[in-house]
Amino acid sequence: MPTFVLNDEANMTAHGFMLMTSGGKLERFKENPVMLDSHDESKVIGKWLNPRVEGTRLVADTEFDKDDPEAMKLQGKVERGYIRGASMGIRINDAEMRDMPGVGKVPVLTDWELLEASLVAVPSNAGSLRLYAGDGKTLLKAEEIKLSIASIINQKQTMEKITLSAESCKALGIGKEPEQAELNAAIMELSAKNTTLEAAKAAAEKELSGHRAALAAELVDTAIKEGRLTADRKESFVKLATSDYKQAKDIIDALPAKETFSDKTRTGSKAPADREGWDYMRWLKEDGKGLTAMQKNDPEAFATLKAGYKSNN
Repeated sequence: MPTFVLNDEANMTAHGFMLMTSGGKLERFKENPVMLDSHDESKVIGKWLNPRVEGTRLVADTEFDKDDPEAMKLQGKVERGYIRGASMGIRINDAEMRDMPGVGKVPVLTDWELLEASLVAVPSNAGSLRLYAGDGKTLLKAEEIKLSIASIINQKQTMEKITLSAESCKALGIGKEPEQAELNAAIMELSAKNTTLEAAKAAAEKELSGHRAALAAELVDTAIKEGRLTADRKESFVKLATSDYKQAKDIIDALPAKETFSDKTRTGSKAPADREGWDYMRWLKEDGKGLTAMQKNDPEAFATLKAGYKSNN
């Protein structure tokens, strides 16, 4: 079961282009892997087994039709080493110009479909690679092959040619009609800058959010200490102050602070001004009810007053 190389992408074809093995579509060929004699559809001499990619090459094994005398003759020539070449019949889907090592800028077939493969006596001649038109049947002549590839490449280059506005060119730092590669590079650079800016923006927003939360907590805690708010309202006012600090502060400032007994005494709302300076015993003797009210409404002042009495005794 001799193995043949159907394509090696490292070699230039006689038509002046290179064929990328990785770009070959083999699905339909594997369903009907016919082996022809010199691309003659009337001479089916066998089939190809296990078509596969090995590195840069597309290879396949042979199986000759044992009931075909002509196929048996060709098998003998293959086994005796008289026929050693194979050739593909393909349809081109896509091509582009590439700089290839040791060759220069040449047309390269990047997407193609294998339709049939043949044994040929001279695989390096112009007929060693047969190209079919879009219908998969019509064979292209040598000059038609070149025109077909050139047409595909020109169409791609026209599609890839992009005209940008002056503002876009300035933003990207490129010319008005950039090559595709130049435009791609400029976009990638802009994308990287945008990623950096987004990260910086996220960090700044996180820091600002933390600052707002701290200010909101401080505002509400102070309001609770002053008696403007009760502890059970802390969570709702912290949320409000975080989202709208000014509105929360205006509401809190409008709420009355808790009035202590000392405040009432100083303002004379419930005790005469001359009680300023009274000690514990005097309060007890002259205004026991007032002392009881102080203990209830201003325990801090009451404790201070009582502590002063104890220290004097």
